[in-house]
Amino acid sequence: MSGVLTFDRLPLDYDEDGIGTAVLEVHPCALCGALLCPCCGQFQCDGCDETLCSLHMVIVPDGTPKPLRCCPQCAFEGEIEQLPLALPPGRELASATGAAAGWEVA
Repeated sequence: MSGVLTFDRLPLDYDEDGIGTAVLEVHPCALCGALLCPCCGQFQCDGCDETLCSLHMVIVPDGTPKPLRCCPQCAFEGEIEQLPLALPPGRELASATGAAAGWEVA
C-alpha cells in the first residue's frame, strides 16, 4: 500500500484541478466539544439524547440485560433519585439505643 487510504461510499468534493477530498459530516461532543465523525467512538445519552464522545459514557445498570448509557450529568441525577428517603425529623433522636424507635440494635 502506498500510504493512501481508501473509503467506500464516502461523498467526494472535487476542486478545480480534479482532486477529490472525502467529505465527512462532523458534529461536536455535547460535553467537551471534540468533533465527532461517523467513524469516531460516540454514543447517544439515554437520559438527555445528546451525542457525546465514548470517553464520557457512564453505564447505569437498570436491571435489564442492556444497561443505560448515560452522560455523567444524567447518571448523577439518576443516582440522586434512587437515594433512600430521609428519616422523619426527630426520629433519629428517639432514643440513645434506637430500641424505642423499633430499630434492631447490633
